[in-house]
Amino acid sequence: MQGTVVLLPAQQRQLVGNPAPEPEQGPLRVSSGFDRRSLAAELAAYAIPIFLPTDPPHLTAYGSGDPDDPADYSGPSERELNAHWVAHVSVEITRHQPQAPLLLVAGGVATARLCALGFAQKASRHAVSGYVIIDGLLPETGRADWPNAPVDFVLTPEADETARQAARVAELRGWTCHRDTDPATVIRQLVRG
Repeated sequence: MQGTVVLLPAQQRQLVGNPAPEPEQGPLRVSSGFDRRSLAAELAAYAIPIFLPTDPPHLTAYGSGDPDDPADYSGPSERELNAHWVAHVSVEITRHQPQAPLLLVAGGVATARLCALGFAQKASRHAVSGYVIIDGLLPETGRADWPNAPVDFVLTPEADETARQAARVAELRGWTCHRDTDPATVIRQLVRG
């Protein structure tokens, strides 16, 4: 692969009554051994081109009263947060123009948005060579034409039961699953072909 490894930021989660959303908080929390900055440093040591989009800015809550009162708090919905994340990452990729094809790498809850991000890249005419899911959820496909590139599922030793169950379903879909392994090793193998 002569392209770029894109290490995606965490997905912002919002709980009603919490005016300061935090990454990967809420009922879909998935433990992940994915630390994109450490992974970037390790891949850079092997001269692998990488791109780290910035974290999306937090969406703010709105309401006419006390943000600590859930009855009066109205913040961004899960759908708005997802759209915001996909749009932000897509704009970052378009603005910085990393060399194609792109290997999109995500961990935790952000992995559920890979399908939407893949379609956004296709619409932007950015070639995607593959997807790497690290200790994550399965992308919400709902479409027959995704995935449009190979998907590799990496389970680190730190993966929780939710990620392990997702990996079993990924195997049933015919995706390659790498169990109890280091994400950098898998990515290096994918890049080197």
